[in-house]
Amino acid sequence: MKFIAFFIFLTCSQSSAALGNSNRILNGVPINIRQAPYQVWMGGRVLNDEGYGKVHCGGAVISQRVVLTVESCFLPTYYSQGKIAYNQYFIVAGCNYINKEDENTQKYQIQEVVKHSDTYVEDDIAIVLLNGYIPWDSPTIKAVALAERPILSKTSCLVSGWGMDKKGFPLNLMQAKVFVQSHSWCSENLPNFKISEICSNSTDYTTNDAGGPLVCSNELHGVALFDYNHPNRIGLYANISFYYKWIRAVNSSFNYSDYLNHTISGFETQSSFNSQETCCIVLCIFLVWTM
Repeated sequence: MKFIAFFIFLTCSQSSAALGNSNRILNGVPINIRQAPYQVWMGGRVLNDEGYGKVHCGGAVISQRVVLTVESCFLPTYYSQGKIAYNQYFIVAGCNYINKEDENTQKYQIQEVVKHSDTYVEDDIAIVLLNGYIPWDSPTIKAVALAERPILSKTSCLVSGWGMDKKGFPLNLMQAKVFVQSHSWCSENLPNFKISEICSNSTDYTTNDAGGPLVCSNELHGVALFDYNHPNRIGLYANISFYYKWIRAVNSSFNYSDYLNHTISGFETQSSFNSQETCCIVLCIFLVWTM
């Protein structure tokens, strides 16, 4: 009987693990999510929106329940009476096409958002706590290391994200190479450039890729700032090394065992335990108890 209970639990655990237009990267190339497994897509519904909603951003996985993005993705003007309903946001990870799910696709709701300041004009960066765990055995979802030190000028980096087609659906995951510029060069070419930012003078992202990762030598050095279209196509990013200690402190403050009970109509998202896992655990307990 003990062997049967163990076999059922093992089988269930393996099954649970298995469940698991022009707005796009400019001059980039289509890639497989395994080439940027830290990349996620975040959508938000506005009032009576359906499907993927009107708010589209990117983000980067930095721990088993935490995603880094930009604060401006949560602008209260998207919602009536200035209120942001975080349970109307959702995050999709582990797939090449957002609107074409496969066996590696994972979807999560947002439990909490921590902003660095009261206004994104000062510090456009945000930390998102997911209402569920990312399975570390996933072949297509992996955390990216945070950069502790500033990036050197002329360093080659990669940016990635999804654009949108004419019907409003995300395209294939795209990636492009950019070259980081010096602080002095950025200050000369960009008004109000800050030490908390990074800039590049290469082809990079567009609006729908805001919050997406800037990765250099396998470290997250930046997240793309919102709706920034410079006439000379200069890319602008929040500087991760500048916020490194703050990010670590916020991540340490989260209660990873706490979950909220909220759902989005029409979306089945990952939680701490899905129904299949719960059923298996209950069955195993029953079998052991009746021995």
